[in-house]
Amino acid sequence: MLVNPVHPDPIVVPMIR
Repeated sequence: MLVNPVHPDPIVVPMIR
């Protein structure tokens, strides 16, 4: 699980943005 800087929620998506 990758946590995006803009999304403080545990989401299963690659940090491409």
